[in-house]
Amino acid sequence: MKDANFFAKDRFIKHDYCILTSSEKNNSSLHIAFNVDINFILQAGVVITSILEQNHNINFNFHIFTSEITEKHLQALEKTAYKYHCNCYVHLMNMQPFEGFHIKHPRFNRVAYIRVYMPKIMKNYCRYYAYIDADMVCVGDMHDYFKIDLNGKAVAAVPEIKSAAKLLISNLQLKSNRYLNSASMWIDTNKWEEEQITERCFELQNVDPRKFHCHDQDVLNLTLDGDWTPLPNKFNFLHSDETSNSEEVLLYHFWGRSKPWKIVLSDYDKIWRHYLNISFWDNIQNDYPPKTPDNYFIYRDAGRYLRTHSEYLKALSCYFWYVILKIKKFLI
Repeated sequence: MKDANFFAKDRFIKHDYCILTSSEKNNSSLHIAFNVDINFILQAGVVITSILEQNHNINFNFHIFTSEITEKHLQALEKTAYKYHCNCYVHLMNMQPFEGFHIKHPRFNRVAYIRVYMPKIMKNYCRYYAYIDADMVCVGDMHDYFKIDLNGKAVAAVPEIKSAAKLLISNLQLKSNRYLNSASMWIDTNKWEEEQITERCFELQNVDPRKFHCHDQDVLNLTLDGDWTPLPNKFNFLHSDETSNSEEVLLYHFWGRSKPWKIVLSDYDKIWRHYLNISFWDNIQNDYPPKTPDNYFIYRDAGRYLRTHSEYLKALSCYFWYVILKIKKFLI
């Protein structure tokens, strides 16, 4: 196991930006953290805006961990902080210590692994915090986080949907037969440090990538192997055949590849666009993505969605473009 000096802050943090507009410290102070690359800072901004618009009686502190940020993004965060009287922190990360972690898919990068180091920084600000992926939108009362009972565990999270978890549990050979979805977590930094979870996660660097299907999520599950507290679906609502439209939702997770900044179909897509439009980030005008080969799968997913909602002509048009774009991508 790596020694304590390896995890020193100055090895991992290149710079901290602090936008402080609120000094209130009380029982309604909530810290929320994101890890994003520069292409997802806008999305984090939309989640932040949705949280702030939905919740007016909580003192929020937002932490964005990223490898790169522009002045334009910092200005948008500053405007957000002053409008809503919240605090925003940007932790600019050195990614070199994460290079030993595996990458399975080209569209991902190692920024996702920041969340396994994050508690070592967050412990300087709070004992408990929420980690949230940027591809979500808040539609409920964040006071629910204060009601979470960790039952002595370091982490609470929503279980992965059963159809996916079965394969992932088998692949990692988890003894607990339990698998969490790491997109939304409630973390006790004291307990995390006591159990040396960061250190144990880093022991899985340079392991044969063929052992894994996922990235940080597999690493966390292999490290914890069931030693976490399950949360209700509402904290990370993964819409699937296993969920019900009548279920309560706090954070809706756009967990597929067709995202609301690409295409607008569902009511939740429209909600996401609404919060983008009132945020300090640039608006997106088009409801459908450009008809380019890389977007073929979005038109396929749109066709499926429209067909199940009896919009057959629109579905047929999407299927047509799906076939054309897929041919262009793979055969031309």
